[in-house]
Amino acid sequence: MGLPLDQELIAGREAARSYLLGAADAFWVPSRVLYRASIVRASDPFFPGSASSADLEACLNCLRQSDLGFVHQILSFERLHDEATTAQVAKMNSHLIERMRILVAVAPDFLSPDERDRRLDEQLSVYFAELAAACFNFRNREFWRLHQQWLGELGYSMYNRRFAKAITAKIFDLTLHPTTTTQKVVRRIKSYRSVRIRNTAL
Repeated sequence: MGLPLDQELIAGREAARSYLLGAADAFWVPSRVLYRASIVRASDPFFPGSASSADLEACLNCLRQSDLGFVHQILSFERLHDEATTAQVAKMNSHLIERMRILVAVAPDFLSPDERDRRLDEQLSVYFAELAAACFNFRNREFWRLHQQWLGELGYSMYNRRFAKAITAKIFDLTLHPTTTTQKVVRRIKSYRSVRIRNTAL
């Protein structure tokens, strides 16, 4: 979380604000956090839905009424594999849209309107930069359909100046680094062919 080593307790609202403003990350992961039993029993259901971000939402809900204790030790580790939820989320870049959705939902409890707007603007810039990169990574139709749907649910369109600007910046970057670009294209083609061969074999 970036806390000083001599600090083991942080106010709940301060912890939530640190996350929402981008100063802290990953303290809500289920394998790293313990919840007060009385709070869990008082919430039905405790985890709001089955989305991959439900653990984050549950943690932020707790921070509305409780402080956060932090242990400065490595208490767990995570091993990723292709079938893991985290790996699937990363493939679809859905974590970015989920964090924006959560920001919109909980910001009124922790942030001022100006703070919320600034942070959302930052996240949108990162999001569209990732989408611009996806344009050159052979993403399938399902990827684009889902992102168009998710953006629509937040009240945004994929076809906007921010996305066009991100694509232009990506093209400019690829043009300035032709060797690296060629290497990436070759790797992508090989990866795409390997997937097609495996699918054909199945």
